[in-house]
Amino acid sequence: MIDVNNAVAREFSTLPGTYPTIATKLVKRGPFSTKAEMYASLDSPEEKERLKQYDRNLKIAKRDSEVRRYKESQICKYECKGGGSDYRSKQIAGLQQDRRY
Repeated sequence: MIDVNNAVAREFSTLPGTYPTIATKLVKRGPFSTKAEMYASLDSPEEKERLKQYDRNLKIAKRDSEVRRYKESQICKYECKGGGSDYRSKQIAGLQQDRRY
C-alpha cells in the first residue's frame, strides 16, 4: 500500500509503469484530498489509466511532514535500500496511526 501524500517517488517503483514519470508528478503535485484529485493532476489519459491499474494499492492520507522528512533523509535511502520495505512501511504506518489519536 502506498500512501500517496507521504510517499517519495522511488516507492512507486513497486508499481510497474509508474516510476519515475507518474510518481514524480504525484509527489510534486500533492498533497491530494481525494483520489479523484490525484488522478486529475496527471497530464494524459494514458497516465491516469496506468495508475488506475493500481488503485487498490494507493491511499490518500493526511500529509505528515515528519514521515516525509524521514523518507527523504539519507538514513532512509540507506535503510530502505532505494524503496520501501514491509518492515519499514509498517513502522511508518504505525507512527502515522499513533499521531492521529
